[in-house]
Amino acid sequence: MARARKIQCIAEIAKRVYRVNNELPPVIKTPGDAFKRMEDMQFLAVEQFRVIYLNTKNDIIAEEIVAQGTLPS
Repeated sequence: MARARKIQCIAEIAKRVYRVNNELPPVIKTPGDAFKRMEDMQFLAVEQFRVIYLNTKNDIIAEEIVAQGTLPS
């Protein structure tokens, strides 16, 4: 259980470092902003279904990978 929690923490830190280095917009105003946010998906070996959570002012609250794999699976 502790090892799984450590892996989750490392993944969250990696996400935050990636966001800082690429200076992605903290607000989604257009579909293009959402596309830029998900550009890294084009290099993945498997499909992912991701969700971007926004507040009422379109600020990004969180991102989540809901499903990973292929459509039939």
